[in-house]
Amino acid sequence: MKREGPEEKSKIAQHAIKWAAILGLLFFAYAKNRDFMLDAMRCVKDTTPACIGIIFLLGNAYIVLAGLINSIMTRTGDVHVPAAGGIYCEYMCAFYRLATLGSGGGIAQVYYYHTKGIPASRGLGMAVCQYTFHKIAIGIYGVIGFLVMLFMEPRLVSAYRWFLLAGIFVIAAICAFLFVIMVSKKFSDVTFRIGYKLVGKKKGLAKKLASARRSVKSMQDQSRRIWSRKGMFGKLLVINLVKQTCWYLIPGVILSESVGEDIFVSMFLMAVVNMLGCVMVAPSGIGTLEFCFALLFGKIIGKAEVIAATLILYRTFTWLVPFLLGLPCALFFKKPTNGDSQSASRSV
Repeated sequence: MKREGPEEKSKIAQHAIKWAAILGLLFFAYAKNRDFMLDAMRCVKDTTPACIGIIFLLGNAYIVLAGLINSIMTRTGDVHVPAAGGIYCEYMCAFYRLATLGSGGGIAQVYYYHTKGIPASRGLGMAVCQYTFHKIAIGIYGVIGFLVMLFMEPRLVSAYRWFLLAGIFVIAAICAFLFVIMVSKKFSDVTFRIGYKLVGKKKGLAKKLASARRSVKSMQDQSRRIWSRKGMFGKLLVINLVKQTCWYLIPGVILSESVGEDIFVSMFLMAVVNMLGCVMVAPSGIGTLEFCFALLFGKIIGKAEVIAATLILYRTFTWLVPFLLGLPCALFFKKPTNGDSQSASRSV
């Protein structure tokens, strides 16, 4: 049996500490607001089976579309993972993403690709490209959502317009940086040259910078393959936008039933919420999305227990359900033998 090295033990300890802190905060919040949480759970209990069924389908449609993106990405190489394999991979990633609070999803994805005969460097490039497309889609959707809300429902965003504009500026800068570094080798070379000068002789930071440079090189190799295939860039972007729509519709479906709110107003407002949550630093976005959701949706709902119930349902069907469905995928994933793995690698 392979022994875990100091680095692996350190990562496990970090994940354990994060989970202990989150569970401790949740227990403290429940203890201090027991009556409020019971009211929220009563709201959850009042949700109809039809509503539960719709948000279950929407939550899983997101995973299925992400799996299709996995499959499309592999068409840029010699080994093509079919749609079913891409969806299987995405459910497995959903399990590891929550189990490790974000960091394990990408690693699981690269590992899955590797077991199918795709070299780790190419798998890493695909994973980083997908992350970039995902962030760009969030930014585009968030800006559209803000503009729609500004003209259709200004009362919901006018009080926070400067806060929202700051968020738009940050997400736009992130998306622009990711896009330019994805397509421009000159820009990335200059960026890393500056980075090496800033870290100087700090070996730990220099090691991380070297790892980041390898990831960027893999991403640029993959982006060139995408650009060389006519229409693939646009197709991936559109699928990402449709994928985001699935999760953005969930609060609207819940609130249309509980308080009669317009589904599409809620959808565009959720796009703004998710955009803001992405520019605030937290493990796997925990807490930031909830804060922004309460801030903006509080303007149209008014009842705190309804906000809490909506968030509980949203997190259940975007996190917990994919995690549970991904558990058997992770547990029963058939790892290839050394001979199969080497044979597959030679075919690339």
